[in-house]
Amino acid sequence: MDRQMKKLLFVFFILFVAGTECLAQGYADKVRQDRQEYFEKLKDKVDFGPGDQVSKYLKYYDPDTSFIIKARFEIKGKAKKTEMITSSGDRKSFVVFGELHFTVNAKKCVLQVYRSAVLTPLTRNLLFVPFKDLTSGNDTYGAGRYLDFKMEEIKGDALLIDFNKAYNPLCAYETGFSCPVPPRENHLKVRIEAGEKNFKE
Repeated sequence: MDRQMKKLLFVFFILFVAGTECLAQGYADKVRQDRQEYFEKLKDKVDFGPGDQVSKYLKYYDPDTSFIIKARFEIKGKAKKTEMITSSGDRKSFVVFGELHFTVNAKKCVLQVYRSAVLTPLTRNLLFVPFKDLTSGNDTYGAGRYLDFKMEEIKGDALLIDFNKAYNPLCAYETGFSCPVPPRENHLKVRIEAGEKNFKE
């Protein structure tokens, strides 16, 4: 390989790295903006006290694009109704809508996808994935975290999971809420070091 070709390859490499870093930085900025907007809405439900900055109250892992994972989505042929126990001891009715199959650090994982058993204009388009992982009870909330999706995010047999969007149930902040507890089927045997961390006053 002559010197001119080596120079061109080096330039292309530098441009590729710079472009990748710019995309990652843009994504990180978007995640932080989304987290601040989420906090603003959350303050209507939870009394955090004075202060307008999300970083004062909510703790997160740094945005990490390696936790944006394309999963294979399998819809359930016949919707199976199930009841999910809540933090208050009550039960909430859901339908097992499908399953997500994906890999984290070379380990195969499966998550059940739920839909409300009572369909309304507000719930009809929403999918719910409660889960626990090996960070639960340490870095993250012991009772697990949640992911939300919209129906249109399913593209054929695929759905993009962004664990950076994993958030805590309201029960992580205050008592008095009734929060679904992730069923055993959604206990992952891997560490999901993305999304919201444990809340500490």
